[in-house]
Amino acid sequence: MFGSTEWGSSKRSRTTRRVFAVGALTITAVAASSLPASAHCDGLTAHASASVIGQGTDGAGHSEATWPTNAGPNTSGPVTTVPLGDVVDFGQGGGMQSVSTTTGPYDASALSGFIGSDGQVTFDRADGGFAPASVDLLAYLKKGGADLSDALVDEATLRLGVGGSEVITRDGRVIDQDGVGGLGRYRLGQADLELGSPQIKEAAAQLYDAVGNIDDATETQVNKLLDLTKLTAALPTGASLTARVHSDMQDQIFKRILAQPITTKNKVLTVDFSTGRATIHLDQILHGEEDVDGPLLPGQTVRPGDPTGLNSQNPNTEIIDDEIYPMIAETIHDLIDEVVTIAVGSVAGALGSVTVDFTATLKGILGSSAISTWSVNLMGAKVSPATCAPTGLAGPTLCSVLTAVVNTAVVPLANQLLVPVRDLLLGDAGANLYGLAIQDVKTALMTAPVRAAIDPFLEILSQNVSLQLNSQRLQTCTLADGTQHTSGLQLSALSLAFRRAAAGPRIDFGNAEASAKCDGTWSG
Repeated sequence: MFGSTEWGSSKRSRTTRRVFAVGALTITAVAASSLPASAHCDGLTAHASASVIGQGTDGAGHSEATWPTNAGPNTSGPVTTVPLGDVVDFGQGGGMQSVSTTTGPYDASALSGFIGSDGQVTFDRADGGFAPASVDLLAYLKKGGADLSDALVDEATLRLGVGGSEVITRDGRVIDQDGVGGLGRYRLGQADLELGSPQIKEAAAQLYDAVGNIDDATETQVNKLLDLTKLTAALPTGASLTARVHSDMQDQIFKRILAQPITTKNKVLTVDFSTGRATIHLDQILHGEEDVDGPLLPGQTVRPGDPTGLNSQNPNTEIIDDEIYPMIAETIHDLIDEVVTIAVGSVAGALGSVTVDFTATLKGILGSSAISTWSVNLMGAKVSPATCAPTGLAGPTLCSVLTAVVNTAVVPLANQLLVPVRDLLLGDAGANLYGLAIQDVKTALMTAPVRAAIDPFLEILSQNVSLQLNSQRLQTCTLADGTQHTSGLQLSALSLAFRRAAAGPRIDFGNAEASAKCDGTWSG
């Protein structure tokens, strides 16, 4: 096996690293001594080994080969047990196995992948899918002794789409099969961090209150715009008219917001306010440039200059680090903007819940009177037809006169007068009105609770956990003339480790290792 060389990061000096917290880990490490041991890589001959999940190439779905005593190809059995099974759910490994082969002292290959219809291990699954795996990060952190007192989450799950990796040596040198991500190749299909928090549910409650501001703004605007002078003029002489606006759009608009999870334009964050869950799409954080669906806007290019996507990252790329904070903070702001957009866009379908109640009063002699009431909504539909309540001896006669005028002249005129009011609310002026109604409270009532749920946990995570893509350790061969080349490589598609700098326990997904004979001195 390779020596215990410290694994580095591709971010170099571009990011200031957090100092990992010091403390004893009580978690049971996936120790190499407790797993099938691979052959010793001493640079004297070709060796290959692979595994589906474990520590390096030791673990579940393990295979190995050594030239010439055990040349292979040697295929592992199916995954039956998973290391750290109390926090890692990998099912039966999604049909993954590994194969290791040597064909000479300088030539070796190792592959962790999927069983094809012909029974052979292949790099890509036939249907293009991946093996689902999940890691209970809260349980993982607790086992490691991390302080979770500031973590305002009750669920933290890392969901992965595991593929595999492949390492090949030819003529004593490790080759680059795909031209991206350095030597070797690897595959992952998903990397999501799902968080559940009461704070997000609290944000939903605050959101409901904020949506109520739309009702307040609507009532104020309609009262201001509705011209009762023309309606009063259409009534019998001496009659008076009042109108009262009731807006009840809050429940309809809020239901629309809760109808499905909301994802930001840069696809980094999804929040389901109905369940209090947030999903950070870690693969979308690895977004240097986008040219598949057209260029991203400046605010959507997450990491300018970096490779894009899970499967093109530089060796030893850390996903969770200090750079994630400003990204997520800005993304939460964008998320609430999406909420505002949905809320404002839902007004058109909810205007039927805005009702104007009219009351016309006609007084007669000897204290007689007639009071006619009717209601319409802003979409022009009658909510309740005109009725009349008489008072005094002449009341019935007054009601007959008033009702006739109301039904034939006033109600149609009221509907006409509501049309420009409705059009204004559905137009740009209305969108601005409603946007301002929510914007005034969105930072304090909505953005802050979501950040309060996510930020502290991300800080704890970055202090204790290393999540590394394309995790590599190299073996270097130095020839007599001083020239060097890479004669061996251990590659994991994804490596999850506690306090990696302190050599804490780790678990690796999709592992392959191959090394060749070195006609000189080797290190690694």
